[in-house]
Amino acid sequence: MKKTRCNSTLILGVLFVFLQILSILLTTYDISNPLTLSILYVFFIVSLVFTLIMIVIITKEMLRDFKKLISDIFSQKKEK
Repeated sequence: MKKTRCNSTLILGVLFVFLQILSILLTTYDISNPLTLSILYVFFIVSLVFTLIMIVIITKEMLRDFKKLISDIFSQKKEK
């Protein structure tokens, strides 16, 4: 299960980098073109969504690992 989460985070990260590269390439063209601007806005919104999803996934993993660490510490103290 954990491997699937890592793979999804990696895929989202690669898509995020790909969108950023496309955005940089688009800005080298004529920005006054409305189509280019609308595509850049879409890339920006999709990049924000990917970033938020990655933050949520990573935060959930960190909290789960932190809870496990705390429970391990308390179980070791009870054994002593």
